Amino acid sequence: MLQLLSNGQPRPTHGGPADPAVVSDLRRCHGWLGVDLLPAGLLDQVTNLEGLRWVLAGFGAFFGLLAGFFFQLLRRRLMRQVRAMPTDLLVSGQSD
Repeated sequence: MLQLLSNGQPRPTHGGPADPAVVSDLRRCHGWLGVDLLPAGLLDQVTNLEGLRWVLAGFGAFFGLLAGFFFQLLRRRLMRQVRAMPTDLLVSGQSD
């Protein structure tokens, strides 16, 4: 199925997840690409799909680093609390 852009040019296929054969090829070759999960109407407005992939990857990396930093702080706080607890309380499993 060939789709045309508003200027009459053929729309480049982005490997949307609607076609099972395309989904299988994406999983085997590239994994899931961020632009493949976006609605087709939004992709019609994008002129540079490769640039969009880089932007989505950058946002994903940024938020992934933020989440990693946050969970590292939580882990350190939990370990500090566990180390401050009396040993007999840790062994018995009872709380106050």
